Amino acid sequence: MKKFIFVFVLVFCVGSNVVYAQSAIGQVDSTYTAEVKPVGFFDKVKLFFTFDQEKKTDLLQDFSDRNFELAKKKLEFGDTDGANNLFSKSDEDIKKASDSISKIADKQKQAEKLTIISTTTSNRTEVLTAVQAKVENPVAKAAIQNALDKQTEVKDSVDAKIQSLLNKISELEAKIKELEGKNSITEEKPEKVEQKIEEDNASTGDWYKDNAWRYNPKPVDSNAFTIISPNGGETFKTGDKVVIKWKGGPEKSTISFSLGKDHWSDTDALILADNDRTVNDGEYIWMISDRIQPGNYYLNGGNNHEGFWDHSDKKFTIIDMHDPASIPFRILSPNGNEVYTRGQQVTIKWEGGPGNSGIGLALIKQTPFQVDSNIVENTPGTANDGSYAWTIPSTIAPGTYYINGGNNNNGFWDYSDQVFTIK
Repeated sequence: MKKFIFVFVLVFCVGSNVVYAQSAIGQVDSTYTAEVKPVGFFDKVKLFFTFDQEKKTDLLQDFSDRNFELAKKKLEFGDTDGANNLFSKSDEDIKKASDSISKIADKQKQAEKLTIISTTTSNRTEVLTAVQAKVENPVAKAAIQNALDKQTEVKDSVDAKIQSLLNKISELEAKIKELEGKNSITEEKPEKVEQKIEEDNASTGDWYKDNAWRYNPKPVDSNAFTIISPNGGETFKTGDKVVIKWKGGPEKSTISFSLGKDHWSDTDALILADNDRTVNDGEYIWMISDRIQPGNYYLNGGNNHEGFWDHSDKKFTIIDMHDPASIPFRILSPNGNEVYTRGQQVTIKWEGGPGNSGIGLALIKQTPFQVDSNIVENTPGTANDGSYAWTIPSTIAPGTYYINGGNNNNGFWDYSDQVFTIK
């Protein structure tokens, strides 16, 4: 079950117009079509516990987009102070997103993320310019102009970063080509290379031959051996059967796999040792042993002796199916599309989370998105035993709702994936 994520749709498509109702600034053409939820407490907590820089960047841009759209709404109804405040928050979030991008290791990915921000600011400038042309209130005009100036400032800053990154990437590519030219091994030299390896093995044993691949870059080849899955971000339990998929590599070769915890080249656990390699048919079913320690791992695979290998792009997570504390907290039911009546008893179910932690439960309205009532207070909460019997009060208004559960003080929570109905 997926964590609940505020659903936000932002479309800046030129030529697609939706006319707002008559308001303090008149009719305004806009491409915005979704109901925007304000950035709330749970959003900020989620950001606080997000350590992956790419995901943090995406969250901050989402915050910026939502505040920007809410600011437009404020302008629509003549609330210039509220609009200015939200425009400022939007600008602050987009700047934080830009700063977060600089911490992403992959420079090409940095450039891609910055380009998205640059495009966003350009689209916002077009929208604000169109809105400003229809506004008569001088205070509102000034607020929009200030927002336009900020968009220009952000875009100039981001474009400068993009150009700097592109220059660095070009320099690196040139250096790589230069090194490839200097270090390329022609068909006339294999005897000397093999002789060098044999000389090193004379003093170090087979370890060098088996492990020298760890300190060399990935091979670049159109038919290069490539790990397809798991490739990072997945969560598995001990006892799970996982289909490892790959492509490329010599057709008649055999493949071994291992796990690296701190770095992909480490070997913290063997999946298939060298003497147990599987055939190179693109798939291998791996049952995760109870001997594997819970944690985050890279998958490494290939054939070291034949000089080809690859690793997952990012880490994936293995949790212990016998240890509830290692299982992410998840709401199991109600989880969407159920229909209940007031006075009915409903069993709220969940899994995971620290066993000694109390669980708080709340009923959340879909529209407007806010807490309707606390089912169980966060402190002390109900026991983390996986279920709670709840009788729906007769005072609850008919409508659509989510269940929110977890323990905010201990940093874990979840929502229903979709809304359920109370009649």
